[in-house]
Amino acid sequence: MSQPDFLNHFTKTYHKAPYDAISPDLPALSYSGKTVLITGAGTGVGFSTATAFAQAHASNLILLGRREAKLQEAKAKLEADSTGVKVHIFAVSINDAAALAKVFDEIKKTIGQIDIVVQSAINAQRPYALDAVPEAFLTETFNSVMLGSLNILKLFHASDERDPAREKVFVNISSCAAHCNTPGLIPYGSLKAAMAVFLQHYQTQFADTGLRIHSLHPGATYTEGVENYGTPKDIIPWDDGRLPGQFILWLASPEAAFLAGRFVWANWDVTEMVSRKAEFEADPELLKIGLMTGKHELYPVQAPPKAD
Repeated sequence: MSQPDFLNHFTKTYHKAPYDAISPDLPALSYSGKTVLITGAGTGVGFSTATAFAQAHASNLILLGRREAKLQEAKAKLEADSTGVKVHIFAVSINDAAALAKVFDEIKKTIGQIDIVVQSAINAQRPYALDAVPEAFLTETFNSVMLGSLNILKLFHASDERDPAREKVFVNISSCAAHCNTPGLIPYGSLKAAMAVFLQHYQTQFADTGLRIHSLHPGATYTEGVENYGTPKDIIPWDDGRLPGQFILWLASPEAAFLAGRFVWANWDVTEMVSRKAEFEADPELLKIGLMTGKHELYPVQAPPKAD
């Protein structure tokens, strides 16, 4: 069984920039009347996502982040570049469950129900040798990747009366480090893998409540976080910063529902994935993180012999 990575792709076409099939201008990708909440929305992939949903005419954008100044900048830019969208900002850490619960209460009272959540917030990453990762950094990363994400998911899921007739979409910004060997990001990647597996189980458990969950690698974009990590800008040809946001527009759309509970890359061609929908229907484990056996045969459990 093959493993997707930067050299071996799931689709024949590998995108490094936006393209027509994920354009916010497509009527099929209009989010008019929808309320979208995005964490880590002040910069990077979170802001790319907010920009795409604003261009796709979302009615309400709710931006969460720890730095109010960055959120104010994002709000000003989104409102200047888009018409009709209402932008609401809340400075809060997703790790603070009590403060986050208050934010969700305020949203319910003043804005209404949330249709889509994009969890993009993470802690700042730093390069450590695997045998020298400080315990405090592991705890910080666990709190951000796992507990913070769970805080958001549980509050989102609890806020909607679990009406199966109203679809709710939760998009988890993960990383290729969840399933590829990425030296320097192993603690982060391991926890991203754990979160993706948790979400696979959550999707199975609550699919009949109208909840749809996706995990994705957002591509290799040169964000503020990547720069702060110490990565030189000229080290690789980076992906266009608009790509992840526009891909998420498509991923949150009804056309991508067949990918619920699976892990995808923002670089993979959506038209090709749709054309292979039958493969996903035939294989419930396709593009899920789990124990792979390659070409080795598995044997069914033998029933014990009946007593005489």
